[in-house]
Amino acid sequence: MDDRNAVIDRLAELPRLPKPHYSAAIPPQQINLANGLLHQFTRITGSLCLNGQYCSEGQVFDAVVICARATANLAIGYNAWSEFWNDALPPTDQGPLYVEELKMLASRLAKIQLWVDQANHVHLPDTVNVRLVIFNSESFHVAYRSEEWRAAVRAKHDAFYTVAKQAFPDAPVEWYNFGAVVPSTATSGWTAVDNHDLAEKHDAHSVGLYRGSEIGYIRESYRRTATATEDAAEPVTPFIALAAGYRMKADGSGRQFGPWDYDPMYSWALGREINTKWFGDRPARFAPWNRAERAIFYPAPFNPRFPDEPFWRHFEAYARGAALREFVVTG
Repeated sequence: MDDRNAVIDRLAELPRLPKPHYSAAIPPQQINLANGLLHQFTRITGSLCLNGQYCSEGQVFDAVVICARATANLAIGYNAWSEFWNDALPPTDQGPLYVEELKMLASRLAKIQLWVDQANHVHLPDTVNVRLVIFNSESFHVAYRSEEWRAAVRAKHDAFYTVAKQAFPDAPVEWYNFGAVVPSTATSGWTAVDNHDLAEKHDAHSVGLYRGSEIGYIRESYRRTATATEDAAEPVTPFIALAAGYRMKADGSGRQFGPWDYDPMYSWALGREINTKWFGDRPARFAPWNRAERAIFYPAPFNPRFPDEPFWRHFEAYARGAALREFVVTG
Protein backbone atom coordinates (compact mmCIF):
# COMPACT_ATOMS: atom_id res chain seq x y z
CA MET A 1 0.00 0.00 0.00
CA ASP A 2 1.08 3.60 -0.47
CA ASP A 3 2.70 5.02 2.62
CA ARG A 4 -0.12 4.96 5.18
CA ASN A 5 0.53 8.55 6.23
CA ALA A 6 0.37 9.71 2.60
CA VAL A 7 -3.07 8.08 2.24
CA ILE A 8 -4.22 9.75 5.46
CA ASP A 9 -2.93 13.12 4.23
CA ARG A 10 -4.79 12.80 0.91
CA LEU A 11 -8.02 11.83 2.66
CA ALA A 12 -7.61 14.74 5.09
CA GLU A 13 -7.95 17.12 2.13
CA LEU A 14 -11.43 15.85 1.28
CA PRO A 15 -14.77 17.11 2.61
CA ARG A 16 -17.52 14.99 4.11
CA LEU A 17 -19.63 13.12 1.59
CA PRO A 18 -22.79 15.06 0.63
CA LYS A 19 -25.08 12.19 1.66
CA PRO A 20 -24.76 10.15 4.86
CA HIS A 21 -22.64 7.08 4.22
CA TYR A 22 -22.21 4.05 6.43
CA SER A 23 -20.43 0.74 6.12
CA ALA A 24 -20.72 -2.84 7.20
CA ALA A 25 -19.30 -3.42 10.66
CA ILE A 26 -15.68 -2.39 11.16
CA PRO A 27 -13.62 -5.34 12.48
CA PRO A 28 -13.57 -4.71 16.26
CA GLN A 29 -9.77 -4.96 16.57
CA GLN A 30 -9.42 -2.03 14.15
CA ILE A 31 -11.39 0.33 16.39
CA ASN A 32 -8.71 2.13 18.35
CA LEU A 33 -7.64 5.73 18.78
CA ALA A 34 -4.33 5.18 16.97
CA ASN A 35 -5.99 4.18 13.69
CA GLY A 36 -5.59 7.32 11.59
CA LEU A 37 -7.27 5.80 8.53
CA LEU A 38 -10.35 5.00 10.58
CA HIS A 39 -10.44 8.60 11.82
CA GLN A 40 -10.50 9.87 8.22
CA PHE A 41 -13.05 7.29 7.07
CA THR A 42 -15.32 8.27 9.97
CA ARG A 43 -14.94 11.98 9.25
CA ILE A 44 -15.63 11.63 5.52
CA THR A 45 -18.61 9.26 5.86
CA GLY A 46 -19.96 10.81 9.07
CA SER A 47 -20.27 7.40 10.71
CA LEU A 48 -18.56 4.42 12.30
CA CYS A 49 -20.25 1.01 12.29
CA LEU A 50 -19.82 -1.25 15.32
CA ASN A 51 -19.99 -5.02 15.15
CA GLY A 52 -23.11 -5.58 17.23
CA GLN A 53 -22.25 -9.15 18.09
CA TYR A 54 -18.60 -8.85 19.08
CA CYS A 55 -17.54 -5.28 19.93
CA SER A 56 -16.25 -4.74 23.47
CA GLU A 57 -16.81 -1.93 25.95
CA GLY A 58 -13.34 -0.52 25.23
CA GLN A 59 -13.93 -0.55 21.49
CA VAL A 60 -17.26 1.23 21.93
CA PHE A 61 -15.53 3.85 24.08
CA ASP A 62 -12.88 4.44 21.40
CA ALA A 63 -15.58 4.54 18.70
CA VAL A 64 -17.45 7.25 20.61
CA VAL A 65 -14.25 9.29 20.97
CA ILE A 66 -13.47 8.94 17.25
CA CYS A 67 -17.02 9.95 16.32
CA ALA A 68 -16.99 12.90 18.72
CA ARG A 69 -13.78 14.19 17.15
CA ALA A 70 -15.21 13.75 13.65
CA THR A 71 -18.73 15.03 14.45
CA ALA A 72 -20.03 11.65 13.35
CA ASN A 73 -22.51 9.08 14.61
CA LEU A 74 -22.54 5.35 15.20
CA ALA A 75 -24.21 2.53 13.32
CA ILE A 76 -24.56 -1.09 14.41
CA GLY A 77 -24.11 -4.00 12.03
CA TYR A 78 -25.59 -7.35 13.01
CA ASN A 79 -26.11 -10.70 11.26
CA ALA A 80 -29.70 -11.60 12.03
CA TRP A 81 -30.59 -15.17 12.95
CA SER A 82 -26.97 -16.32 12.88
CA GLU A 83 -25.88 -16.98 16.48
CA PHE A 84 -28.17 -19.75 17.72
CA TRP A 85 -30.61 -20.34 14.90
CA ASN A 86 -30.22 -23.60 12.98
CA ASP A 87 -30.81 -23.09 9.26
CA ALA A 88 -32.24 -26.60 9.08
CA LEU A 89 -35.21 -25.46 11.13
CA PRO A 90 -38.29 -24.08 9.35
CA PRO A 91 -39.11 -20.42 10.11
CA THR A 92 -42.30 -21.59 11.85
CA ASP A 93 -40.18 -22.93 14.74
CA GLN A 94 -40.34 -20.82 17.91
CA GLY A 95 -38.44 -23.13 20.20
CA PRO A 96 -35.39 -22.53 22.45
CA LEU A 97 -33.10 -21.36 19.63
CA TYR A 98 -35.65 -18.73 18.59
CA VAL A 99 -35.83 -17.46 22.17
CA GLU A 100 -32.04 -17.41 22.62
CA GLU A 101 -31.51 -15.51 19.37
CA LEU A 102 -33.83 -12.69 20.41
CA LYS A 103 -32.46 -12.62 23.96
CA MET A 104 -28.93 -12.20 22.65
CA LEU A 105 -29.94 -9.39 20.30
CA ALA A 106 -31.73 -7.49 23.07
CA SER A 107 -28.83 -8.04 25.47
CA ARG A 108 -26.16 -6.89 23.02
CA LEU A 109 -28.04 -3.77 21.94
CA ALA A 110 -28.73 -2.84 25.57
CA LYS A 111 -25.03 -3.23 26.41
CA ILE A 112 -23.95 -1.11 23.48
CA GLN A 113 -26.43 1.62 24.40
CA LEU A 114 -25.13 1.57 27.99
CA TRP A 115 -21.51 1.76 26.84
CA VAL A 116 -22.29 4.60 24.42
CA ASP A 117 -24.07 6.53 27.20
CA GLN A 118 -21.14 6.02 29.56
CA ALA A 119 -18.61 7.12 26.95
CA ASN A 120 -20.68 10.21 26.16
CA HIS A 121 -20.81 11.09 29.84
CA VAL A 122 -17.00 11.09 30.00
CA HIS A 123 -16.86 13.53 27.09
CA LEU A 124 -19.80 15.71 26.11
CA PRO A 125 -23.27 14.47 27.11
CA ASP A 126 -25.21 12.84 24.26
CA THR A 127 -22.73 13.96 21.61
CA VAL A 128 -22.65 10.60 19.79
CA ASN A 129 -25.67 8.42 19.13
CA VAL A 130 -26.59 5.27 17.20
CA ARG A 131 -28.28 6.53 14.02
CA LEU A 132 -28.62 3.32 11.96
CA VAL A 133 -29.01 -0.41 12.55
CA ILE A 134 -27.95 -2.61 9.64
CA PHE A 135 -29.23 -6.19 9.59
CA ASN A 136 -27.94 -8.83 7.23
CA SER A 137 -30.40 -11.73 7.01
CA GLU A 138 -29.95 -14.44 4.42
CA SER A 139 -31.21 -17.41 6.44
CA PHE A 140 -34.69 -17.53 4.91
CA HIS A 141 -36.22 -17.61 1.42
CA VAL A 142 -39.83 -16.84 0.59
CA ALA A 143 -40.16 -17.49 -3.15
CA TYR A 144 -42.56 -20.30 -4.04
CA ARG A 145 -43.41 -20.85 -0.37
CA SER A 146 -46.78 -21.16 1.37
CA GLU A 147 -48.39 -18.20 3.10
CA GLU A 148 -47.73 -19.93 6.43
CA TRP A 149 -44.01 -20.01 5.62
CA ARG A 150 -43.96 -16.39 4.45
CA ALA A 151 -45.86 -15.27 7.56
CA ALA A 152 -43.31 -17.05 9.75
CA VAL A 153 -40.41 -15.33 7.96
CA ARG A 154 -42.18 -11.99 8.41
CA ALA A 155 -42.57 -12.70 12.12
CA LYS A 156 -38.88 -13.62 12.48
CA HIS A 157 -37.68 -10.43 10.83
CA ASP A 158 -40.34 -8.27 12.49
CA ALA A 159 -39.14 -9.54 15.87
CA PHE A 160 -35.59 -8.34 15.11
CA TYR A 161 -36.91 -5.01 13.82
CA THR A 162 -38.98 -4.50 16.99
CA VAL A 163 -36.05 -5.23 19.31
CA ALA A 164 -33.86 -2.78 17.39
CA LYS A 165 -36.51 -0.05 17.57
CA GLN A 166 -36.96 -0.61 21.30
CA ALA A 167 -33.23 -0.08 21.81
CA PHE A 168 -32.79 2.78 19.31
CA PRO A 169 -36.18 4.31 18.44
CA ASP A 170 -34.68 7.10 16.32
CA ALA A 171 -32.43 4.85 14.23
CA PRO A 172 -33.74 3.55 10.88
CA VAL A 173 -33.34 -0.17 10.32
CA GLU A 174 -31.67 -1.29 7.09
CA TRP A 175 -32.19 -4.83 5.81
CA TYR A 176 -29.60 -5.94 3.26
CA ASN A 177 -31.14 -6.54 -0.19
CA PHE A 178 -34.69 -5.78 0.97
CA GLY A 179 -36.67 -5.79 -2.27
CA ALA A 180 -33.51 -5.88 -4.37
CA VAL A 181 -33.58 -6.71 -8.07
CA VAL A 182 -30.20 -7.99 -9.24
CA PRO A 183 -28.61 -9.43 -12.41
CA SER A 184 -28.98 -13.20 -12.73
CA THR A 185 -29.06 -16.11 -15.14
CA ALA A 186 -32.87 -15.98 -15.28
CA THR A 187 -34.51 -15.66 -18.69
CA SER A 188 -35.09 -11.94 -18.14
CA GLY A 189 -31.53 -11.45 -16.87
CA TRP A 190 -32.89 -10.12 -13.55
CA THR A 191 -34.12 -11.67 -10.29
CA ALA A 192 -35.86 -10.28 -7.21
CA VAL A 193 -33.89 -11.35 -4.13
CA ASP A 194 -36.19 -13.49 -1.99
CA ASN A 195 -34.74 -13.36 1.53
CA HIS A 196 -37.61 -11.14 2.69
CA ASP A 197 -41.35 -10.87 2.42
CA LEU A 198 -41.91 -7.23 1.48
CA ALA A 199 -44.72 -6.89 4.02
CA GLU A 200 -42.10 -7.08 6.77
CA LYS A 201 -41.39 -4.04 8.94
CA HIS A 202 -38.73 -1.93 7.28
CA ASP A 203 -37.56 1.65 6.82
CA ALA A 204 -36.09 1.38 3.31
CA HIS A 205 -35.55 -0.91 0.37
CA SER A 206 -31.96 -1.71 -0.52
CA VAL A 207 -29.82 -3.34 -3.18
CA GLY A 208 -26.23 -4.56 -3.40
CA LEU A 209 -24.48 -2.81 -6.31
CA TYR A 210 -21.57 -5.21 -6.70
CA ARG A 211 -20.66 -5.06 -10.39
CA GLY A 212 -17.58 -2.83 -10.12
CA SER A 213 -16.81 -1.26 -13.48
CA GLU A 214 -20.08 -2.42 -15.08
CA ILE A 215 -21.90 0.85 -14.56
CA GLY A 216 -24.82 -0.21 -16.77
CA TYR A 217 -25.64 -3.12 -14.48
CA ILE A 218 -25.29 -0.86 -11.44
CA ARG A 219 -27.68 1.76 -12.78
CA GLU A 220 -30.24 -0.76 -14.02
CA SER A 221 -30.22 -2.80 -10.81
CA TYR A 222 -30.83 0.34 -8.77
CA ARG A 223 -33.51 1.54 -11.21
CA ARG A 224 -35.35 -1.81 -11.15
CA THR A 225 -35.22 -1.99 -7.36
CA ALA A 226 -36.59 1.54 -7.03
CA THR A 227 -39.32 0.86 -9.61
CA ALA A 228 -40.41 -2.32 -7.83
CA THR A 229 -41.23 -0.51 -4.58
CA GLU A 230 -44.93 0.29 -4.09
CA ASP A 231 -44.19 3.68 -2.53
CA ALA A 232 -42.49 5.89 -5.10
CA ALA A 233 -41.04 8.06 -2.32
CA GLU A 234 -39.59 5.23 -0.22
CA PRO A 235 -35.80 5.38 0.24
CA VAL A 236 -33.71 2.84 -1.66
CA THR A 237 -30.29 2.35 -0.10
CA PRO A 238 -27.38 1.28 -2.31
CA PHE A 239 -24.84 -1.11 -0.81
CA ILE A 240 -21.60 -0.24 -2.61
CA ALA A 241 -18.60 -2.51 -3.11
CA LEU A 242 -15.33 -0.64 -3.59
CA ALA A 243 -12.44 -2.67 -5.06
CA ALA A 244 -14.64 -5.76 -4.74
CA GLY A 245 -17.62 -7.35 -6.42
CA TYR A 246 -18.94 -10.13 -8.62
CA ARG A 247 -16.08 -10.58 -11.03
CA MET A 248 -16.26 -12.90 -14.05
CA LYS A 249 -14.33 -16.13 -13.50
CA ALA A 250 -11.41 -16.61 -15.88
CA ASP A 251 -12.90 -19.86 -17.24
CA GLY A 252 -16.17 -18.13 -18.12
CA SER A 253 -18.20 -20.37 -15.80
CA GLY A 254 -19.84 -17.54 -13.91
CA ARG A 255 -19.01 -14.96 -11.27
CA GLN A 256 -17.57 -15.04 -7.80
CA PHE A 257 -17.64 -12.31 -5.15
CA GLY A 258 -14.22 -11.21 -3.99
CA PRO A 259 -11.48 -8.59 -4.39
CA TRP A 260 -11.62 -6.77 -7.73
CA ASP A 261 -9.27 -3.87 -8.40
CA TYR A 262 -11.06 -2.46 -11.44
CA ASP A 263 -10.18 1.01 -12.73
CA PRO A 264 -10.85 3.36 -9.76
CA MET A 265 -12.24 5.97 -12.14
CA TYR A 266 -15.46 3.91 -12.05
CA SER A 267 -15.58 4.44 -8.29
CA TRP A 268 -15.01 8.15 -8.93
CA ALA A 269 -17.92 8.18 -11.40
CA LEU A 270 -20.21 6.31 -9.01
CA GLY A 271 -19.40 8.71 -6.16
CA ARG A 272 -20.25 11.61 -8.46
CA GLU A 273 -23.55 10.08 -9.65
CA ILE A 274 -24.93 9.00 -6.29
CA ASN A 275 -24.06 12.25 -4.53
CA THR A 276 -24.87 14.85 -7.20
CA LYS A 277 -28.51 15.87 -7.62
CA TRP A 278 -28.06 16.58 -11.34
CA PHE A 279 -27.73 12.85 -12.01
CA GLY A 280 -30.63 11.92 -9.72
CA ASP A 281 -32.84 14.40 -11.55
CA ARG A 282 -32.29 12.36 -14.74
CA PRO A 283 -33.34 8.85 -13.65
CA ALA A 284 -34.02 7.56 -17.17
CA ARG A 285 -30.52 8.49 -18.30
CA PHE A 286 -28.69 7.41 -15.14
CA ALA A 287 -30.71 6.08 -12.18
CA PRO A 288 -33.12 7.55 -9.58
CA TRP A 289 -30.26 8.36 -7.22
CA ASN A 290 -32.37 10.96 -5.40
CA ARG A 291 -34.06 7.98 -3.71
CA ALA A 292 -30.72 7.17 -2.04
CA GLU A 293 -31.00 9.06 1.24
CA ARG A 294 -27.89 7.21 2.46
CA ALA A 295 -25.43 4.61 1.18
CA ILE A 296 -23.57 1.72 2.79
CA PHE A 297 -20.13 0.37 1.89
CA TYR A 298 -19.64 -3.39 1.81
CA PRO A 299 -17.05 -4.69 2.35
CA ALA A 300 -16.09 -2.37 5.19
CA PRO A 301 -12.54 -1.05 5.36
CA PHE A 302 -10.02 -3.33 7.11
CA ASN A 303 -11.96 -6.45 6.14
CA PRO A 304 -9.23 -9.14 6.30
CA ARG A 305 -10.63 -10.88 3.18
CA PHE A 306 -9.95 -7.80 1.03
CA PRO A 307 -6.61 -6.02 0.47
CA ASP A 308 -6.22 -2.59 2.03
CA GLU A 309 -4.47 -0.80 -0.81
CA PRO A 310 -7.17 -1.01 -3.49
CA PHE A 311 -9.94 -0.24 -1.00
CA TRP A 312 -8.39 3.07 0.06
CA ARG A 313 -7.56 4.02 -3.53
CA HIS A 314 -11.17 3.38 -4.56
CA PHE A 315 -12.56 5.11 -1.46
CA GLU A 316 -10.48 8.19 -2.22
CA ALA A 317 -11.69 8.09 -5.83
CA TYR A 318 -15.33 7.77 -4.71
CA ALA A 319 -15.00 10.67 -2.26
CA ARG A 320 -13.30 12.85 -4.86
CA GLY A 321 -16.06 12.10 -7.35
CA ALA A 322 -18.68 13.04 -4.76
CA ALA A 323 -16.83 16.32 -4.14
CA LEU A 324 -16.46 16.91 -7.92
CA ARG A 325 -12.69 16.94 -7.54
CA GLU A 326 -10.08 15.54 -9.88
CA PHE A 327 -8.68 12.11 -9.07
CA VAL A 328 -5.21 11.02 -10.17
CA VAL A 329 -4.62 7.26 -10.15
CA THR A 330 -1.67 6.23 -7.99
CA GLY A 331 -0.08 2.87 -7.33
